[in-house]
Amino acid sequence: MPKLNFYETDAVKAFVLNILVENEELRQDLDFYKRQTTSTWEEVKAQRERADAAEAKVAELEKLADSLAAERDGLLAQKGGASE
Repeated sequence: MPKLNFYETDAVKAFVLNILVENEELRQDLDFYKRQTTSTWEEVKAQRERADAAEAKVAELEKLADSLAAERDGLLAQKGGASE
């Protein structure tokens, strides 16, 4: 950092203005990253909910497939027993 002469008002003004501009840029960057993080987290949460719903549907379909297979096996057993 260059040595600042506090008696030179234009230099002090420029220095302070530079600091204020940098602070505003940092604040805007921080706000942007906070929004991005929030947006990404909401997206992850939505994807998790979709995955959980899909897993529940798969479990439901597997249960239905098992019951249909058992029903089919029962009907085949009855048919096979009746024809013998």
